[in-house]
Amino acid sequence: MSESYSRRVPTQAIVCPSCAASGATGPDSHGEYRCAYCGTRFHRLAPPEPAPAQAQAQAQAQAQLGSRMLGVGLLVVVVLVGAGVTIGLRSESEDSAATPASSSSRAEPSRTAPNRTATAEQPATASFEFHTLEPGYRSSFYALGIVTNTSTFTIDKPKVTAVLFNAQGDEVGTSSGYGARNKLEPGQRSPVKILIKDPPDHDSIRYETVARRSTWTPDLVAGLRVEASEPKPASFGNHRWEVSGKVHNDGAQRAKFVNIEIQALDADGKLIGLGSSYADGEVLEPNSDARWSTSVTAAGSVDRFEYAVTGRLPN
Repeated sequence: MSESYSRRVPTQAIVCPSCAASGATGPDSHGEYRCAYCGTRFHRLAPPEPAPAQAQAQAQAQAQLGSRMLGVGLLVVVVLVGAGVTIGLRSESEDSAATPASSSSRAEPSRTAPNRTATAEQPATASFEFHTLEPGYRSSFYALGIVTNTSTFTIDKPKVTAVLFNAQGDEVGTSSGYGARNKLEPGQRSPVKILIKDPPDHDSIRYETVARRSTWTPDLVAGLRVEASEPKPASFGNHRWEVSGKVHNDGAQRAKFVNIEIQALDADGKLIGLGSSYADGEVLEPNSDARWSTSVTAAGSVDRFEYAVTGRLPN
Protein backbone atom coordinates (compact mmCIF):
# COMPACT_ATOMS: atom_id res chain seq x y z
CA MET A 1 0.00 0.00 0.00
CA SER A 2 1.40 3.40 -0.98
CA GLU A 3 1.21 6.56 1.10
CA SER A 4 0.54 10.01 -0.43
CA TYR A 5 1.77 13.28 1.02
CA SER A 6 2.04 16.92 -0.07
CA ARG A 7 4.90 19.32 0.42
CA ARG A 8 4.32 23.05 0.72
CA VAL A 9 6.92 25.20 -1.11
CA PRO A 10 7.56 28.53 0.60
CA THR A 11 6.66 31.61 -1.57
CA GLN A 12 7.65 35.27 -1.44
CA ALA A 13 5.36 38.22 -2.30
CA ILE A 14 6.27 40.19 -5.50
CA VAL A 15 6.42 43.94 -4.76
CA CYS A 16 6.14 46.64 -7.43
CA PRO A 17 9.32 48.76 -7.50
CA SER A 18 7.25 51.89 -8.37
CA CYS A 19 4.29 51.90 -5.92
CA ALA A 20 5.50 49.18 -3.53
CA ALA A 21 2.19 47.38 -3.99
CA SER A 22 2.03 43.62 -4.03
CA GLY A 23 -0.11 41.56 -6.33
CA ALA A 24 1.71 41.88 -9.66
CA THR A 25 0.86 39.35 -12.39
CA GLY A 26 3.34 37.48 -14.46
CA PRO A 27 5.85 36.69 -15.50
CA ASP A 28 5.18 36.72 -19.25
CA SER A 29 7.25 35.07 -21.97
CA HIS A 30 9.91 37.77 -21.53
CA GLY A 31 10.05 37.31 -17.71
CA GLU A 32 8.27 40.60 -16.99
CA TYR A 33 5.74 41.29 -14.26
CA ARG A 34 2.92 43.89 -14.48
CA CYS A 35 1.71 45.80 -11.37
CA ALA A 36 -2.07 45.51 -10.98
CA TYR A 37 -2.26 48.99 -9.40
CA CYS A 38 0.02 51.31 -11.39
CA GLY A 39 0.64 49.18 -14.51
CA THR A 40 4.41 49.31 -14.23
CA ARG A 41 6.23 46.49 -15.98
CA PHE A 42 9.37 45.19 -14.28
CA HIS A 43 11.66 42.21 -13.96
CA ARG A 44 11.97 40.49 -10.60
CA LEU A 45 15.44 40.87 -9.19
CA ALA A 46 17.21 37.98 -7.41
CA PRO A 47 17.44 38.49 -3.64
CA PRO A 48 20.79 39.91 -2.56
CA GLU A 49 23.38 37.52 -1.12
CA PRO A 50 23.72 37.87 2.66
CA ALA A 51 26.88 39.42 4.07
CA PRO A 52 29.54 37.02 5.30
CA ALA A 53 28.88 37.89 9.00
CA GLN A 54 25.15 37.53 8.53
CA ALA A 55 25.63 34.21 6.73
CA GLN A 56 27.87 32.96 9.55
CA ALA A 57 25.29 33.97 12.19
CA GLN A 58 22.58 32.18 10.31
CA ALA A 59 24.73 29.07 10.03
CA GLN A 60 25.45 29.12 13.78
CA ALA A 61 21.76 29.57 14.57
CA GLN A 62 20.88 26.65 12.35
CA ALA A 63 23.61 24.52 13.94
CA GLN A 64 22.37 25.35 17.47
CA LEU A 65 18.82 24.56 16.44
CA GLY A 66 19.98 21.23 15.02
CA SER A 67 21.91 20.41 18.18
CA ARG A 68 18.88 21.17 20.34
CA MET A 69 16.66 19.02 18.20
CA LEU A 70 19.23 16.23 18.33
CA GLY A 71 19.45 16.54 22.15
CA VAL A 72 15.70 16.35 22.50
CA GLY A 73 15.65 13.32 20.28
CA LEU A 74 18.37 11.59 22.29
CA LEU A 75 16.57 12.42 25.54
CA VAL A 76 13.37 10.87 24.25
CA VAL A 77 15.30 7.79 23.16
CA VAL A 78 17.04 7.51 26.54
CA VAL A 79 13.74 7.85 28.42
CA LEU A 80 12.15 5.25 26.23
CA VAL A 81 15.13 2.89 26.59
CA GLY A 82 15.17 3.43 30.39
CA ALA A 83 11.50 2.65 30.59
CA GLY A 84 12.11 -0.46 28.57
CA VAL A 85 14.93 -1.55 30.88
CA THR A 86 12.79 -0.95 33.98
CA ILE A 87 9.93 -2.89 32.52
CA GLY A 88 12.31 -5.65 31.50
CA LEU A 89 13.84 -5.91 34.97
CA ARG A 90 10.45 -5.96 36.62
CA SER A 91 9.24 -8.65 34.29
CA GLU A 92 12.38 -10.65 34.88
CA SER A 93 12.02 -10.40 38.68
CA GLU A 94 8.38 -11.39 38.47
CA ASP A 95 9.27 -14.33 36.25
CA SER A 96 12.05 -15.43 38.59
CA ALA A 97 9.66 -15.25 41.57
CA ALA A 98 7.11 -17.35 39.75
CA THR A 99 9.65 -19.82 38.32
CA PRO A 100 11.29 -22.34 40.73
CA ALA A 101 15.05 -21.95 41.12
CA SER A 102 17.26 -24.46 39.39
CA SER A 103 19.02 -27.12 41.41
CA SER A 104 22.35 -25.27 41.09
CA SER A 105 21.07 -21.92 42.42
CA ARG A 106 18.41 -23.16 44.84
CA ALA A 107 18.89 -22.03 48.46
CA GLU A 108 19.38 -24.58 51.18
CA PRO A 109 16.12 -25.80 52.75
CA SER A 110 15.08 -23.91 55.89
CA ARG A 111 15.46 -25.62 59.23
CA THR A 112 12.48 -27.06 60.97
CA ALA A 113 10.61 -24.47 63.08
CA PRO A 114 10.99 -24.94 66.84
CA ASN A 115 8.34 -26.93 68.61
CA ARG A 116 6.11 -24.28 70.18
CA THR A 117 4.51 -26.83 72.45
CA ALA A 118 7.87 -27.89 73.87
CA THR A 119 9.07 -24.31 74.42
CA ALA A 120 5.79 -22.98 75.78
CA GLU A 121 5.88 -21.58 79.29
CA GLN A 122 5.10 -24.22 81.87
CA PRO A 123 2.10 -23.50 84.10
CA ALA A 124 2.63 -22.75 87.77
CA THR A 125 1.49 -25.52 90.10
CA ALA A 126 1.13 -26.00 93.86
CA SER A 127 -0.32 -28.68 96.17
CA PHE A 128 -2.18 -28.31 99.45
CA GLU A 129 -2.01 -30.67 102.41
CA PHE A 130 -4.87 -30.28 104.88
CA HIS A 131 -3.89 -30.56 108.57
CA THR A 132 -6.74 -29.54 110.87
CA LEU A 133 -9.84 -27.39 111.51
CA GLU A 134 -9.59 -24.70 114.15
CA PRO A 135 -12.79 -23.42 115.81
CA GLY A 136 -13.65 -19.76 115.31
CA TYR A 137 -16.35 -17.37 116.41
CA ARG A 138 -19.76 -19.10 116.68
CA SER A 139 -20.20 -21.33 113.63
CA SER A 140 -17.14 -20.01 111.80
CA PHE A 141 -13.91 -21.99 111.72
CA TYR A 142 -10.48 -22.12 110.10
CA ALA A 143 -8.95 -24.72 107.80
CA LEU A 144 -5.18 -25.06 108.32
CA GLY A 145 -2.63 -26.80 106.15
CA ILE A 146 0.58 -26.52 104.18
CA VAL A 147 0.88 -25.46 100.53
CA THR A 148 3.93 -26.54 98.53
CA ASN A 149 5.35 -25.04 95.35
CA THR A 150 5.52 -27.95 92.89
CA SER A 151 6.70 -25.74 90.01
CA THR A 152 10.29 -25.49 88.78
CA PHE A 153 10.30 -21.73 89.33
CA THR A 154 9.37 -19.18 91.99
CA ILE A 155 5.68 -18.46 92.54
CA ASP A 156 3.70 -15.80 94.41
CA LYS A 157 1.46 -16.56 97.38
CA PRO A 158 -0.61 -19.58 96.27
CA LYS A 159 -4.37 -19.31 96.63
CA VAL A 160 -6.20 -22.17 98.35
CA THR A 161 -10.01 -22.43 98.12
CA ALA A 162 -12.10 -24.56 100.44
CA VAL A 163 -15.16 -25.90 98.56
CA LEU A 164 -18.07 -27.09 100.72
CA PHE A 165 -20.37 -29.91 99.54
CA ASN A 166 -23.58 -31.31 100.97
CA ALA A 167 -24.42 -35.00 101.37
CA GLN A 168 -25.71 -35.16 97.80
CA GLY A 169 -22.38 -33.91 96.43
CA ASP A 170 -23.67 -30.46 95.53
CA GLU A 171 -21.41 -27.45 96.03
CA VAL A 172 -22.91 -25.18 98.70
CA GLY A 173 -20.15 -22.65 99.45
CA THR A 174 -16.53 -21.57 99.07
CA SER A 175 -13.91 -19.70 101.10
CA SER A 176 -10.32 -18.82 100.14
CA GLY A 177 -7.00 -18.08 101.79
CA TYR A 178 -3.38 -17.50 100.73
CA GLY A 179 0.01 -18.80 101.73
CA ALA A 180 1.52 -16.88 104.63
CA ARG A 181 4.79 -16.23 102.74
CA ASN A 182 5.09 -13.80 99.85
CA LYS A 183 7.27 -15.97 97.61
CA LEU A 184 7.86 -19.70 97.36
CA GLU A 185 10.92 -21.17 95.72
CA PRO A 186 10.60 -24.59 94.02
CA GLY A 187 9.77 -27.17 96.70
CA GLN A 188 9.34 -24.54 99.41
CA ARG A 189 6.36 -24.80 101.80
CA SER A 190 4.16 -22.23 103.48
CA PRO A 191 1.39 -22.48 106.09
CA VAL A 192 -2.15 -21.51 105.05
CA LYS A 193 -5.08 -20.47 107.22
CA ILE A 194 -8.53 -20.21 105.57
CA LEU A 195 -11.41 -18.53 107.39
CA ILE A 196 -14.72 -20.24 106.63
CA LYS A 197 -17.21 -17.73 107.95
CA ASP A 198 -20.81 -18.66 108.72
CA PRO A 199 -20.69 -21.80 106.59
CA PRO A 200 -23.89 -23.42 105.28
CA ASP A 201 -24.76 -26.97 106.24
CA HIS A 202 -22.24 -29.21 104.54
CA ASP A 203 -20.98 -32.77 104.62
CA SER A 204 -17.43 -32.48 103.25
CA ILE A 205 -14.72 -30.01 102.16
CA ARG A 206 -12.39 -30.24 99.21
CA TYR A 207 -9.46 -27.93 98.50
CA GLU A 208 -8.32 -26.34 95.26
CA THR A 209 -5.01 -24.53 94.68
CA VAL A 210 -4.14 -21.80 92.19
CA ALA A 211 -0.49 -20.82 91.66
CA ARG A 212 0.95 -17.91 89.71
CA ARG A 213 4.48 -17.42 88.42
CA SER A 214 6.31 -14.76 90.41
CA THR A 215 6.86 -11.50 88.52
CA TRP A 216 8.34 -9.49 91.38
CA THR A 217 10.70 -10.54 94.15
CA PRO A 218 11.10 -8.23 97.16
CA ASP A 219 14.60 -7.41 98.35
CA LEU A 220 14.84 -9.25 101.66
CA VAL A 221 17.39 -8.49 104.35
CA ALA A 222 19.78 -11.26 105.42
CA GLY A 223 20.89 -11.77 109.00
CA LEU A 224 17.55 -11.48 110.85
CA ARG A 225 17.13 -13.83 113.82
CA VAL A 226 14.21 -14.60 116.18
CA GLU A 227 14.68 -15.01 119.92
CA ALA A 228 11.42 -16.30 121.42
CA SER A 229 10.44 -16.22 125.07
CA GLU A 230 8.73 -19.16 126.74
CA PRO A 231 5.10 -19.33 125.44
CA LYS A 232 2.42 -18.95 128.12
CA PRO A 233 -1.22 -19.97 128.13
CA ALA A 234 -3.42 -16.92 127.69
CA SER A 235 -5.50 -15.70 130.61
CA PHE A 236 -8.65 -16.00 128.51
CA GLY A 237 -9.78 -18.23 125.66
CA ASN A 238 -9.39 -21.96 125.18
CA HIS A 239 -6.20 -23.28 123.58
CA ARG A 240 -4.84 -19.76 123.32
CA TRP A 241 -1.16 -18.93 123.85
CA GLU A 242 0.77 -15.73 124.47
CA VAL A 243 4.04 -15.67 122.53
CA SER A 244 6.66 -12.93 122.46
CA GLY A 245 10.36 -12.30 121.97
CA LYS A 246 12.95 -10.23 120.10
CA VAL A 247 14.24 -9.94 116.54
CA HIS A 248 17.99 -9.37 116.16
CA ASN A 249 19.49 -7.81 113.05
CA ASP A 250 22.87 -9.51 112.74
CA GLY A 251 23.29 -8.32 109.14
CA ALA A 252 24.74 -5.18 107.59
CA GLN A 253 21.51 -3.78 106.14
CA ARG A 254 18.56 -1.93 107.63
CA ALA A 255 15.29 -3.88 107.71
CA LYS A 256 11.71 -2.65 107.31
CA PHE A 257 8.38 -4.47 107.76
CA VAL A 258 10.01 -7.10 109.95
CA ASN A 259 7.44 -9.90 110.19
CA ILE A 260 7.50 -12.88 112.54
CA GLU A 261 5.58 -16.06 111.56
CA ILE A 262 4.54 -18.39 114.41
CA GLN A 263 3.45 -22.00 113.79
CA ALA A 264 1.92 -24.16 116.52
CA LEU A 265 2.55 -27.86 115.82
CA ASP A 266 1.28 -31.00 117.49
CA ALA A 267 3.31 -34.13 118.28
CA ASP A 268 2.83 -35.39 114.69
CA GLY A 269 4.13 -32.15 113.21
CA LYS A 270 0.68 -31.11 112.03
CA LEU A 271 -0.13 -27.41 111.85
CA ILE A 272 -2.75 -26.70 114.53
CA GLY A 273 -2.26 -22.93 114.93
CA LEU A 274 -0.85 -20.02 112.95
CA GLY A 275 -0.12 -16.43 113.93
CA SER A 276 2.08 -13.48 112.95
CA SER A 277 3.40 -10.25 114.39
CA TYR A 278 5.51 -7.24 113.34
CA ALA A 279 8.55 -6.09 115.27
CA ASP A 280 8.31 -2.77 117.08
CA GLY A 281 9.53 0.32 115.25
CA GLU A 282 9.58 1.21 111.57
CA VAL A 283 13.18 0.21 110.77
CA LEU A 284 15.47 -2.30 112.43
CA GLU A 285 19.05 -1.04 112.20
CA PRO A 286 22.07 -3.36 111.85
CA ASN A 287 23.41 -4.75 115.14
CA SER A 288 20.17 -3.88 116.93
CA ASP A 289 17.02 -5.67 118.09
CA ALA A 290 13.27 -5.04 118.43
CA ARG A 291 10.53 -6.65 120.50
CA TRP A 292 7.39 -8.38 119.26
CA SER A 293 4.37 -10.14 120.86
CA THR A 294 1.07 -11.72 119.82
CA SER A 295 -1.33 -14.52 120.69
CA VAL A 296 -1.94 -17.78 118.85
CA THR A 297 -4.94 -20.11 119.06
CA ALA A 298 -4.23 -23.82 118.67
CA ALA A 299 -6.71 -26.57 117.79
CA GLY A 300 -5.32 -29.16 120.15
CA SER A 301 -2.33 -29.90 122.31
CA VAL A 302 0.74 -27.93 121.26
CA ASP A 303 4.00 -29.83 121.13
CA ARG A 304 6.18 -26.95 119.95
CA PHE A 305 6.24 -23.54 118.26
CA GLU A 306 8.32 -22.74 115.20
CA TYR A 307 9.23 -19.24 114.05
CA ALA A 308 10.30 -17.55 110.80
CA VAL A 309 11.21 -13.91 110.17
CA THR A 310 11.50 -11.72 107.08
CA GLY A 311 12.35 -8.06 106.55
CA ARG A 312 12.60 -5.83 103.48
CA LEU A 313 15.10 -3.20 102.48
CA PRO A 314 13.79 0.34 103.05
CA ASN A 315 13.03 2.25 99.84
